[in-house]
Amino acid sequence: MSFFGSFELTLDVKNRLFVPKKCLEVIELASERESFFVMRGLDRCLFLFCKSNWDDVVTEIRSRTSLGELKARTFSRLLYASVEQVNCDKQGRIVVSEKLKAAAGIDREVVVLGVDRRIEIWDRATWAAFEKEQSQGFEEFAAEILDGKPSDPALLPPPPA
Repeated sequence: MSFFGSFELTLDVKNRLFVPKKCLEVIELASERESFFVMRGLDRCLFLFCKSNWDDVVTEIRSRTSLGELKARTFSRLLYASVEQVNCDKQGRIVVSEKLKAAAGIDREVVVLGVDRRIEIWDRATWAAFEKEQSQGFEEFAAEILDGKPSDPALLPPPPA
């Protein structure tokens, strides 16, 4: 499964957030739409994973970390301490805790992004600043990440406006 798209949403007074319908529709198993794992992400956002994608993340982290390495232990502690399992109600909403909102600098206005195997939740102003600053390097990032040899340049999305 691969999430995609950008959605401007607002947390309600109870910190509930709609998971975009287009994101929910990508999840094949109905049982995987019932709860999610939310955690402190990178670049001042939150990461949201369905169960199977979360299991993949845990496997990847385990394969790359060692108990003998201080940085690996510290990273694991900080990462796993931030993870919260949240239920999705019948209206498709999750609750974002005050702790996670604070970690990402989220007030009420957010942008939800589908980013392949994860969903990201950004404070709207933080996302706007990040997108403005980073979008100028889009083609450079693509060339570096894809070794300058995309298999089909038509498959690359256009840079954000």
